[in-house]
Amino acid sequence: MAKVYKDTIGLRIEVDMAEALNGAWDYSFKVKKPDGTTTTVWTSDVLGTIMFYDTIADDLDQAGEYAIQPYLKLGELNPPWTGNGDTIFLTVYENFK
Repeated sequence: MAKVYKDTIGLRIEVDMAEALNGAWDYSFKVKKPDGTTTTVWTSDVLGTIMFYDTIADDLDQAGEYAIQPYLKLGELNPPWTGNGDTIFLTVYENFK
């Protein structure tokens, strides 16, 4: 994978959940930015077993390591199963490095 630089727009973040996501809903990525901010949530889409999100302005506004954790709800139980997938890490570099 090529280096990712600060303020990149249109970068597709993909996580293979390794099983079909039929019956799942409320897909998102919880994101912890390099400064420790953890309130960021990116609403994702699904294709087969893949959850994905395309970055927009201000998503990658800091250089450093981002922790990205898939989150979803599954089934029609009351309450439905809710949980996280494995955290992935993305290093974002300052421009001109």
